[in-house]
Amino acid sequence: MKDTFNICMVTTFHPPFDNRIFYKEAKSLTKYYNVTVVAPSSEIQNGIYDGVKVVTVPSPTAKIFYPITLWRTFLQALRQDADIYHCHEMESLIIGIIIKILKKKRVIFDVHEHWPSMWTLMVGNLLRMNIFKYPSTSAFFQRVIGRFELFLAHFSDELIVVSDSVGELFQKQNVPFTVIMNVPRADITASETILKKPHMLIYMGGNLGFSKGTEIAAGIISSLKKEYPDISLKIIGRTDRKFFEEYPDSDVKERTTITGLLPLDQMYQQIKEGAIGLILFQNTHYNSYIGLPNKLFDYMLCGLPVVASNFPEISRVITESQCGILIDTSDSSSVNQAVRCLFSHPDEAVKIGINGRRAAIQKYNWAIMEENLLNIYASFQEGKH
Repeated sequence: MKDTFNICMVTTFHPPFDNRIFYKEAKSLTKYYNVTVVAPSSEIQNGIYDGVKVVTVPSPTAKIFYPITLWRTFLQALRQDADIYHCHEMESLIIGIIIKILKKKRVIFDVHEHWPSMWTLMVGNLLRMNIFKYPSTSAFFQRVIGRFELFLAHFSDELIVVSDSVGELFQKQNVPFTVIMNVPRADITASETILKKPHMLIYMGGNLGFSKGTEIAAGIISSLKKEYPDISLKIIGRTDRKFFEEYPDSDVKERTTITGLLPLDQMYQQIKEGAIGLILFQNTHYNSYIGLPNKLFDYMLCGLPVVASNFPEISRVITESQCGILIDTSDSSSVNQAVRCLFSHPDEAVKIGINGRRAAIQKYNWAIMEENLLNIYASFQEGKH
């Protein structure tokens, strides 16, 4: 039986059916509480989905209209009259704080990203310049945004971060937080009888092409196609299709399949067809450098060996789990050699994939994180906040 506690998940940046917000946190909380997700969307998607109430506001058609989306999100969140507002960005936290002041509600700040570097990147995009090319300017923006985020965080009743690295800013200021990692639900898996393609590379994510990952993946196909005539690339998620139309090696386009965004069960089915999972981040900004991407754990859950950027959080998981090879994405020979090594030693690649799946089931799965999340909400009910 559900408690009458009402929770409102508020996001101004993520879609209503975001993997973390809807499929993990909201669906976990709806076991015991009434949960509403308020989020921007390009189409109206209001309704009850898997027990979660979804309320959408129109996404901005241009960046200049983003303030209108913020205002609409505020109004819809206010109308929910929830007991707790669970906010997923600095902008949604501002909305939560205003509602807290107006209606004496409680607020959770859920930090998915390193917002100082992300906001600096977005400011640069608005100004049509790469601020990170100018270290002093970049440092100034990140320092100002970081202090503003800390200021806002002090108004929240509970702080959640996606990794220890993301929580570092708050830890330095002695702001307590709970780590809830973006790990997959182990109960959503594809059929074990899927036929694998021995030389298929899987590259997945949302904003592909960002940090030149797509270009690196295409380069692997171009470099290794003579050694492995059946090598192919499957991209799961968004990507710039025009990139492949214009890529100098036309054979890469013929060997590449782009699925677009998929429901979770179909996504895992597509992943399991592959032989290697790719994570090709470049150190373009701090959020990328300290990132711990969903795709790492998705590959592990599906039993794929991983070839990934040698960045701190990624390296920690892969080294502990012995589930892949770490590479320098700025060195194409390093990337190609890692893929070649796994292709040339299929039995070892299988063992590495099994290591990853074991770690995903035993340590890096949502059931463990769900318990941490439910404990936070239980403490609210017990009056500890």
